[in-house]
Amino acid sequence: IMFALHDELAKVTDKWGLKRGHSISVTGAKHLTTEEYRRDLTDQCTTLEGQIEENKKILKQLYSDIRFAEKRVKGLTTMTLNLEQRKEALEKEIASVNEELKNGKGNSEVLHERIKKLDNDLQKVLDNLADKQAKLAHANEQLDELKSLKDEVKELTNQYQQQLRISTSNLTQQVRFRLADALFDDLIREFKLILPTLSPGTQDSLDDYLLQDMAER
Repeated sequence: IMFALHDELAKVTDKWGLKRGHSISVTGAKHLTTEEYRRDLTDQCTTLEGQIEENKKILKQLYSDIRFAEKRVKGLTTMTLNLEQRKEALEKEIASVNEELKNGKGNSEVLHERIKKLDNDLQKVLDNLADKQAKLAHANEQLDELKSLKDEVKELTNQYQQQLRISTSNLTQQVRFRLADALFDDLIREFKLILPTLSPGTQDSLDDYLLQDMAER
């Protein structure tokens, strides 16, 4: 009988764009009391708020780590550039001394000693440069990872905030629905009492209004 009443009511309310919901026997939904639903939503809001605050702390730390990583990358980049310039200068100097030696300019023994010293200096620069380049590559990887993690946490925080807005809205709507439900019976009952006392013209003006249909049926 209740299903049949729902079918009849759906026909009446259809012209106002109100659609019948799906049966619990189909959806398998579990009925919650008002207090259970409100408590679940409140707990959900509290959990989301906690997750948002935790993510804000993580983001704050990530921003600090990113600033430190950027400074490290900048410092290593400067050192690498300086070492590359030093390497080029030594290579030019070695080439110049070799040219002097080839052309027989200056003391051969002195030139050989100078080339040996320059080669040693160049090797130290090359070793140092390789070390700084490796550290710079690692620092860049760390910086990229931190930025990627920051974006992920930021996106997750936005999702939590969106879920919180929805949950808060649902909680507010549920309160409104419960208030409306509590007032609905009184509204219909009072309208049914008032309707017969209205003039015929006034009653006719209420035709095709949902309130009159509900009161009459």
